[in-house]
Amino acid sequence: MNIKSEKTDALNLTVIISLEKADYQEKVDKELKRLQKSANIKGFRAGKAPLGMVNKLYGKSLLAEELQRISSEAMNAYIQDEKLDILGYPISSNRIESQLNF
Repeated sequence: MNIKSEKTDALNLTVIISLEKADYQEKVDKELKRLQKSANIKGFRAGKAPLGMVNKLYGKSLLAEELQRISSEAMNAYIQDEKLDILGYPISSNRIESQLNF
């Protein structure tokens, strides 16, 4: 994970959080395996659906949740570490293009 900041003006700061696949993939895989054990998918006995099927059905949503959780925790840690005085909660920017496509 890489965090960098760019001061845009006297009152605004842009924080860029770059995540590597290694930062989140282990947790997503672990959650998929946990979900596989309890998934009730038509055509399979309860908890016996193949991991690929569970990944196809729930993979993107689990990935999105994990990325949101990790980036939120990183942002909160950055705010505390840098002792930033903020009003409200940080909002996402359209100025920087994201490489995510859900």
